[in-house]
Amino acid sequence: MTICAVSVIAAMILATALMYDKSVTTAEASVKTDAHIISEAVESLGGAYLENAAFGDNIRVTWINNRGQVLFDTEEEPEELENHSDRKEISEAFVK
Repeated sequence: MTICAVSVIAAMILATALMYDKSVTTAEASVKTDAHIISEAVESLGGAYLENAAFGDNIRVTWINNRGQVLFDTEEEPEELENHSDRKEISEAFVK
């Protein structure tokens, strides 16, 4: 009985870990796609696109230049935000 219980718990832990990994991978891909779409829109339409876009209440968009200066943010005034150049989270995938 103990072996069965341990086996079931181990299987549940493994399944949870696999599902978590899959959801993280899916979320990362989604963020990269969204960042690419926004980037292309800004390249085509200029910065006015960001001011006029309706991103929704649960989406935060922060646009920074290659020096880390915040140019646009959906929640804060850009000049009130610190420089982002020292942040390790900034992925090369988002930097042109």
